[in-house]
Amino acid sequence: MGRFKVANVDPLGRSVAVETEIFAATGIDLEAQRCTSDAEVIALAHDADALLCTVYPIGADVLAGCPRVKVIVRYGVGVDNVDVAAATAAGVMVCNVPDYCIDEVANHTMGLLLALNRRLVQQAGAVRSGQRAPLAPMGPLRGETLGLIGLGRLGRAVAERARAFGLTVIAHDPYARGAADDPSLCSLDDLLRQSDYVSIHAPLTDQTRGLIGDAQLALMKPSAYIVSTARGGIVSEAALERALAAGTIAGAGLDVWENEPVSPDNPLLRFPQLIPTPHMAYFSDTSAVALRRGVAQVTIEALDGAIPASLVNPEVVK
Repeated sequence: MGRFKVANVDPLGRSVAVETEIFAATGIDLEAQRCTSDAEVIALAHDADALLCTVYPIGADVLAGCPRVKVIVRYGVGVDNVDVAAATAAGVMVCNVPDYCIDEVANHTMGLLLALNRRLVQQAGAVRSGQRAPLAPMGPLRGETLGLIGLGRLGRAVAERARAFGLTVIAHDPYARGAADDPSLCSLDDLLRQSDYVSIHAPLTDQTRGLIGDAQLALMKPSAYIVSTARGGIVSEAALERALAAGTIAGAGLDVWENEPVSPDNPLLRFPQLIPTPHMAYFSDTSAVALRRGVAQVTIEALDGAIPASLVNPEVVK
């Protein structure tokens, strides 16, 4: 046995060869199993020193059954599937990989925005059906306004790209400190009223769940679009369906959904002015490897007694 055991509770078909090699070099054993219940997680991780997860929800019951766990590391940026309060109460660090897939998600966001602006999906459909795409209203992009909800690493990366296309960028983020080159900060209501495109880059929390509902969509211009590559649940899908049906907004691009994988019966999919993608904005050949290396490195730091820079509950080490 190595000096530590690490349990990956939902590899979801992902090869763990990268992590295994890194851990082995430092005397750490990795065991991986796709768990579908708390009982299976506890059976795998009851004697583990660290727990790795992707989407499996880690709550108080799992923590109680895994008393040796010192750190939970999530594959990705958000930690909404981890009960951070319960982990903190149990003295367990919660970490993520916050600098992962920034370029990929920012590029995907701009891809959705550009496709909406140029009506690429409708035009492709018209060509395939032998029809001529109608010359529907289409904004110039340059000089239009992009509103960012959330101004962390991803929001700033999107702002950089958007400015290159000539967009004016504004932002709403109650936690942003505001650097000199940041977009102008404003209230959420003002952002929704002013923007030709709204892009969401906030984490899913109790405060942001359902942040965009009927009242918020009603503030937007009828010619405006909304894009979300953040988390399903921030935008109410029922409210978005009503807004698209009523023409309250011009269209939307969604990479994230309230229930994933998104069902083909989801009523939003009937709207041609919506571009759906299957929560894959994060992916590229290089980002996948970088994520695995990042998770392994953060885990090693925590088990070696260091405080990882990506610790999301710093109060646990005070």
